[in-house]
Amino acid sequence: KVLYKIFIEYFGLIMIGLLALDIATKYIMEAALGYPGATIELIPNLLEFQLVYNKGAFAGMLGGTVGHIILILISFVGTGIMAYGLAKYRYTFSKGMIIGIILALPGCFGNLIDRVIYVNGEPRGVIDFIHFYIDAINFDWPVFNVADMLLVIGTIVFAVFYFIYDTKLENEKKAKLEEIEKQK
Repeated sequence: KVLYKIFIEYFGLIMIGLLALDIATKYIMEAALGYPGATIELIPNLLEFQLVYNKGAFAGMLGGTVGHIILILISFVGTGIMAYGLAKYRYTFSKGMIIGIILALPGCFGNLIDRVIYVNGEPRGVIDFIHFYIDAINFDWPVFNVADMLLVIGTIVFAVFYFIYDTKLENEKKAKLEEIEKQK
């Protein structure tokens, strides 16, 4: 309960902390690895740090100039919608939905920051560095970062609690309608 209360009451500080964690890890790994493609093996045949400048979305999708502009717009709009939703509906959203936004918002904004950085007139790309793979079964997950994890986990948490909350509201509505019918 204490952790939950801190998370809800200090959501602004939590989001700033998560954004700072994302930015710090990106730049620490960029400095430690030095050049694109460089790796540091953490767990052999399972997990490594690998520096990638991703100019697209997941696994490089929507790369290129038009894709880059689309991703900036999506990130900007997504950040705006989440910030607006949190500000306007934080008293009507379920607490789980708020936690989902608190996680997803800094993830979306962290990658937006990377997308708008240009080097020599070209987009630098999002700094990705976590590479999970399993050689034994030829599994190779695309390289990702802290912002990606926050965005995915936050979106899943929001969606799960949205559907739970929505179902709860529908059941309450149905019960009220049944009560009204019984009174007739």
